[in-house]
Amino acid sequence: MALMESTKKAQRTGPLAGLRVLEMVQIMSGPTCGLLLADMDSAGVPAGPVHNIREALSHPQTLARGMVVTLDHPQAGTTRQNR
Repeated sequence: MALMESTKKAQRTGPLAGLRVLEMVQIMSGPTCGLLLADMDSAGVPAGPVHNIREALSHPQTLARGMVVTLDHPQAGTTRQNR
C-alpha cells in the first residue's frame, strides 16, 4: 500500500501553506512506526504520532498545559474534558 498524501494541503494558508502531509497509519504501526519517527526526528523531519482521544487527554504535554479539567456532572458523574 502506498503512502497517502493528505487532501487538506490545499486548505492550509500562512506558514503552513504548501506543507505536505503523509499519512502512514495504514501501512505501519507499533514499534516500526516508533523507529521511523525516531529516524525522522534525528534527520530534522517534523513528524509525530496521531493520538486517539484517550491518549491525547492523558499525554504529559496536554496535562502540563492544563488543557484537561475534571468536572462533576449531575447525571454523568465525574468526567474529564478538554478546556
